[in-house]
Amino acid sequence: CISRGIQGRELTPKQEANLNYYLANVWGSKRIINIENESPWHWERQVYENEIIHLRRALKKDGFSTLSQRRQCEILTNLGNIMDTVGRFVEAIEYWDRGLVKKRVCKPNCVNGPPVFSQILFQIGSMLSPSPLWAWSISLRYSSLPDT
Repeated sequence: CISRGIQGRELTPKQEANLNYYLANVWGSKRIINIENESPWHWERQVYENEIIHLRRALKKDGFSTLSQRRQCEILTNLGNIMDTVGRFVEAIEYWDRGLVKKRVCKPNCVNGPPVFSQILFQIGSMLSPSPLWAWSISLRYSSLPDT
């Protein structure tokens, strides 16, 4: 496997964080490609686990702080997205919040920032109240916060 060969080399912390980000994206793509072939009742999924592991490695490495604000935002947002997918909603919101802080720094070019988070807020609001207007108002209130 190419990743094992690369991971065995001496990399700078920044290169290692970037490598783990890209490996997580490979696992995420594999998950999306194979999603129709898996039973929804199959709980242990190696692709989810590997995606989470690589994103957490990218986050925990010393190189994370040396990455661009945009890349940090992407890592945090992707980690929030996969945590949401596996049902770890509280952790997902924490990662999205951290990503939004980074997004405000790299605004407006950070991909997967507030639109995804606004959609999640709308979903949470929809679960808490039968009124779609109430759910919409939550996401609207969040999006109207000043950039600080």
